[in-house]
Amino acid sequence: MFKLLACLVFLVALSCLLLPPAAASGPAFAVEEPLPLPDQRPAGAAQAPAGVPIFDGLVITHSVTFEPGVYNVEDVAEDGLIFIAGDGITLDGSGVYINGLDFGGYGIVMNGHSGLTLRHFDIQGFLYAVRIQDAQQVLIESSNLSGNRKETTGFWLDINIPFGYYGGGILFEEVISSTIYNNRLTNQSIGVEMFGSDHNTVVSNTISSGPAGNEAGQNSCWGVRLHSSTFNLIQDNQADYVDRERYGLDSGDAAGVLLVVGSNDNRVVGNSITHGGDGFFIGNEWGAPSNRNYVAGNDGSYSPHNAFETTFSDGNVFVDNVANYSDYGFWLATLTTRGSPATTSPATPPTGSPWTAGTTTSSTTTASSATRAASTCGTTGCPTRPAMPSTTTGSRKTVSASSCMTPTPYR
Repeated sequence: MFKLLACLVFLVALSCLLLPPAAASGPAFAVEEPLPLPDQRPAGAAQAPAGVPIFDGLVITHSVTFEPGVYNVEDVAEDGLIFIAGDGITLDGSGVYINGLDFGGYGIVMNGHSGLTLRHFDIQGFLYAVRIQDAQQVLIESSNLSGNRKETTGFWLDINIPFGYYGGGILFEEVISSTIYNNRLTNQSIGVEMFGSDHNTVVSNTISSGPAGNEAGQNSCWGVRLHSSTFNLIQDNQADYVDRERYGLDSGDAAGVLLVVGSNDNRVVGNSITHGGDGFFIGNEWGAPSNRNYVAGNDGSYSPHNAFETTFSDGNVFVDNVANYSDYGFWLATLTTRGSPATTSPATPPTGSPWTAGTTTSSTTTASSATRAASTCGTTGCPTRPAMPSTTTGSRKTVSASSCMTPTPYR
């Protein structure tokens, strides 16, 4: 009996040692989370959350990465699908395909900011893919901004019309010191359009291309259009087959490059502008003349009208251009004042021209009358757009009542 009692006492003592003490009364203390690690980005670096989806009215205030995917989204208010509302923003659209569906509004807009970079976007189905206003230091590169509004029914184009009526890829309004580089800007009215925009560079873009019958690769109004824009460089672009005869119309003042309304002191160098209504055209219909432009090393051959044309302007210089197999190689009309010819002495190349300073010989070689031939031109390395359902009839897409090509959603 004594031994059994001793064993019980021993077990009770052992259990007291093993059991945890009773919880003490009083306030509980939460365990603190570890402090976050210091931000390794340099001071002032933009915060860049990833995977932002795209919707109508999206406002961007800092650099972001978009969620990849196909976005068939209309710009309902026609004031911009994506608003850029900050400075120094970089947007990469890799894997993003945007279709505005109805050829209205704009894919991306910015007004009053600077330092924007857009790259690797694929945007179609708007009035213009990108509209930039009152800005500087903008870079748009390596994007496919094709397949926006395409006018194919009007007989004569209004070369002086302001503020982006016909539609196209990129619209600049009062933009300075900016660059458009290595983009595809085909299958729409206009590739690049500028109003009151100065000191910009448009280089190495595929704006319109052959061969004949390649409607999806060709623009219907102009490749590059400058309106009251000065000191810009248009260099090494492909803007071929910008003509309207394939719609059963006259060329209607279509051209690979068009300068109007006081677009002075620009450099148009090394571009392929063949098979256009005109290759290069300085127009002047009751507007200010466009003077002192330097046009060198371009190929404007195979125009049904004029490879190079200037109307009522002065001091424009043409050097080493090719103007074969056109109705006229050069059609050069001098600015007149009160019925008297103005001074026609050639200007020297603008400061910074890639061509030899002082080389001012004006090329006036008469074009050959040989049969025009199609030419197949190379393309720049732009993003490849996903396959889309075909809505073509023959070599042309069905034209809608709004005079635009019928939009087709992505698959």
